Amino acid sequence: MNSDDTIILYIILRESLHLDHDQTACCAADAVQHILLKYFLMQLLAQKTHLDSLVNNSHVKTTTRWLASKSKKTIISVDDEVWVKLKQEFSKDLFCLKDKTQEDIETTLVFWPAQEGNIPLFLKNI
Repeated sequence: MNSDDTIILYIILRESLHLDHDQTACCAADAVQHILLKYFLMQLLAQKTHLDSLVNNSHVKTTTRWLASKSKKTIISVDDEVWVKLKQEFSKDLFCLKDKTQEDIETTLVFWPAQEGNIPLFLKNI
């Protein structure tokens, strides 16, 4: 598999929250869990409704390949300005997770897994 074929799941954390190692690990685990829940929900809906479009969705196809590979993950911390820009520019490709114990504070952005060659330069260059 060449580097452009590598599939990566990007997890973005907010620098301004000053998360310790335990909190970072929890956010990363929550992010992977969220992607997997969405993935399996789409698979289940496709089976129940016979909508092949759900299984053929590019996110589902790529996530299937990501799960079958080494499941590479990248965790990045960003400032609030970059956080807002990511949410605005890539809203269709990510999920924003909140910490329910801290007044619904946004802690993590998680992108659907993507082939390295398809990852936007802005995200790669953070």
